[in-house]
Amino acid sequence: MKNLLKSLAAFQQEVKVIHKATQGYGYSYSDLPKIFSEINPLLQKHGLGFTQLLDTKEGIDYIATVIFHVESGETLESKVAIPQVELKGMNDYQSFGSGVTYFRRYALSSALGLVTDKDTDASGEQIKKKPTIDNKRLGKALEMIAEGVDIIDIGGESTRPGADRVTALEEQKRVIPVIEKLSQTGIPISIDTMHAQTAELAITAGASIVNDVSGGLADGLMHEVVAEMGCPYILMHWRGHSKDMNSQAIYGDVVKDVIAELNIQIDAALRSGIAKNNLIIDPGLGFAKDAAQNWEILNRIDEITDLGFPVLIGGSRKRFLGGETPDEREVATIALTQTLLAKNIWAVRVHSVSPHKKLVLANG
Repeated sequence: MKNLLKSLAAFQQEVKVIHKATQGYGYSYSDLPKIFSEINPLLQKHGLGFTQLLDTKEGIDYIATVIFHVESGETLESKVAIPQVELKGMNDYQSFGSGVTYFRRYALSSALGLVTDKDTDASGEQIKKKPTIDNKRLGKALEMIAEGVDIIDIGGESTRPGADRVTALEEQKRVIPVIEKLSQTGIPISIDTMHAQTAELAITAGASIVNDVSGGLADGLMHEVVAEMGCPYILMHWRGHSKDMNSQAIYGDVVKDVIAELNIQIDAALRSGIAKNNLIIDPGLGFAKDAAQNWEILNRIDEITDLGFPVLIGGSRKRFLGGETPDEREVATIALTQTLLAKNIWAVRVHSVSPHKKLVLANG
């Protein structure tokens, strides 16, 4: 997968913003011939190609976009569901055909990381800028190192409930320069990402652990990439992205259900070639779980550790701890760390290092 990802990254650095020159349906857009004419020469230059297929699974139509590296044969596939809608003035067949065309554009742009001149998060000038270091983020990391942190977790996308997604390219612009700088300190770094390409680039830049809150479910290439890199992998229980995670908090027995779903993700990771001794699991507190479910998991955390993998707990300052603001939850976060010290937990993910480090040292 390394050849494809490197070529794709080179393509994304060179491809220009695609202008929306076609008018229709009350808005401007880039039609497929326009997109093809602009990207095909660059794809050929970097040894890449693509194909798009219509697929149907369980009554849902998908556009499957496959990006391939010509020389190595490596492939990257993504699927986008085509919603069933009726367009004014069109029969069912015309509506379906229009939807296929629209989602071919959307899927291809998403798979290749293309941007247009009306996108809210990018412009031609922004894409051409040399990545700069987020000094605020770097300063916070250096402060944590001074306080005795064991691992710095660097992420470029919020996963709080309701948060908007960011593109892999934008995520990389945020995290790669910071990782390159921090790696000079010698502190172990984990990259918090759901994008396989970001994981690959981050490890190359100096990170040593991949922390994937989706456990490989958000990007079908993640397990393969992690296996190839041979690095530790934090696999979290996950049921969906931030926009809809709260609606997924429906369980019978939350602990048994989380364990069953974790085992499915673990099996997939192992089948992909990730070494068992590189797997770390996270029950995903706050991800598709309400307050009572989070506490039930913590009260029965021994059932999670009995799976035989190191366990990471990320409960720091989350709403289920109480309080109106994150700062008001700090005392409860420290108390949680104190409780977990006796539970054979591999690590806790926290915002304030010093008080938690003191607890760890005091308890041997």
